[in-house]
Amino acid sequence: NVHFLKLRPAVKLTVFGSETDLTLRFLPCQCFLSTCRLYEYHYISENKTWSEAQSYCREKYTDLATVYDMTDMKRLLDSTENQGEAWIGLYNQTDSNRTWHWSLPGVEYNESEAKWLEGQKPDNETFNFICSKF
Repeated sequence: NVHFLKLRPAVKLTVFGSETDLTLRFLPCQCFLSTCRLYEYHYISENKTWSEAQSYCREKYTDLATVYDMTDMKRLLDSTENQGEAWIGLYNQTDSNRTWHWSLPGVEYNESEAKWLEGQKPDNETFNFICSKF
């Protein structure tokens, strides 16, 4: 099982070839006790399955979008405005204890900081997706 986002109204898009790439830079970075996250979100307007989207993001960026807290989620939603449904890097492993994980290795999923709507989609459906770059 994987998670996707339903996004709201649109910002200016820059078209590169057949792919639409919306870059969202969050500056200034979020800093706390010398921990600073400087990252970009890239909305990719290209239909792919979750696995295909993950491979694409890992090849061209860092990984599928990771959302650290509700502040990140609000920024992502406010900035992308209605682009439709999109894959992000949140998934659960059905063969294990069904806990949620982020696609980006080493990043822990903090359930207490998230308020996700129900709405898992089968990972073989195709949607646009959001990559992140650190």
